[in-house]
Amino acid sequence: MSFDIFLQKFKNGSPANVLRSGILALLKSKQYTGPDKFGVYDIQFSDGVSAEFSAQGLESSGAFTGCAFHIRAFSEQLVEFIFDVARAGNMAVIPTTEDAIVLLPSEDDKRELPVDVLEDFHLILLTSAAELQLILQQGYAVWSKYREQVAGGAASKNEPT
Repeated sequence: MSFDIFLQKFKNGSPANVLRSGILALLKSKQYTGPDKFGVYDIQFSDGVSAEFSAQGLESSGAFTGCAFHIRAFSEQLVEFIFDVARAGNMAVIPTTEDAIVLLPSEDDKRELPVDVLEDFHLILLTSAAELQLILQQGYAVWSKYREQVAGGAASKNEPT
């Protein structure tokens, strides 16, 4: 069970290809393993937190329109990496929070979103990693409570809080 954060590039209301080079450079600056056969990397941050980075197609010539982070622990380094990946790929950040929100790295990205996203989601201009951290911490806290409830009050040993 993980708290999931999706990053998606849009153009004219549809998923669009992401420029890979900046994201690959960011990934290569971290300690990681992968990808596995599903395109998932395990990134280890120097603060001890790790995250699954689902980025199928990142190292191929096929379509690459977005990626996702599956996290079980929260840290400033992780959030900075998510923010940097979003900016490098000019991707909207869509966390799985109770509130339907889409975080945009640029005001210009608003016009590229699908109509249903514009109608159904609250749009937030993302100006810094610190702002992203505040928003994600709230969603992560709610997810953590849900995880504890589902797990019977005890989080898994592999899932630090």
